[in-house]
Amino acid sequence: MQPVPQLSKENIMNTSRTLASALAAAVLAVSAGQVLAADPAPQGKTREQVKAELAEALRTGDIVAGGDSGMKLNELFPNRYPVKTSK
Repeated sequence: MQPVPQLSKENIMNTSRTLASALAAAVLAVSAGQVLAADPAPQGKTREQVKAELAEALRTGDIVAGGDSGMKLNELFPNRYPVKTSK
């Protein structure tokens, strides 16, 4: 026969913390699922829209140049691309 574990204040506190953590995790999981289910799926762009945006970026040089500079082509070579106008 195994000995009965002693109930101490520390054991009770550890058990209650574990139960509280498990309960909080369960509540968060349920509420997150409801939030995700409530949002309608965002509508993506069509293939034609993406192709048009890419063509415009290539035309205006608004695309990141290769290498480590992190600059766009129209920043590196402004004389090769039309000047951007503000809308």
